[in-house]
Amino acid sequence: MKRLLRDRGRWGLGVVLLVAAVVVLGIAYASVADEIVVAIQLPYILGGGVAALLCAGLGIVLLRSQEDADTRARLVALDNAHEAMSDRFEALGVQVEYVTQLLEAALQEHADGVPARPASLRREVRL
Repeated sequence: MKRLLRDRGRWGLGVVLLVAAVVVLGIAYASVADEIVVAIQLPYILGGGVAALLCAGLGIVLLRSQEDADTRARLVALDNAHEAMSDRFEALGVQVEYVTQLLEAALQEHADGVPARPASLRREVRL
């Protein structure tokens, strides 16, 4: 429950504030629906309208911030995957370079010897 509240708390609070905005508008409308005099309607309309705008604005901000947090989490995961793939491609490049040196040495007519194996290839790298 705590994890759900931590991960989706802003989203839940945003939805609650949007529902509260609709309820406040409903209450304001119900308060002025039977009044004919505009001077009596005005305080209810202004108070209810401002409260509904504040609730709706805060709710939308909270919903948006939750989306931003989700996007940041996805970007961090993508960055970690990119780093892992970069390491793997670097290891693959070292292996390809070593194999190329071996092939060049084998194709030379007077081979001076086998090129030294790079230190990074002494450990096994899983691709």
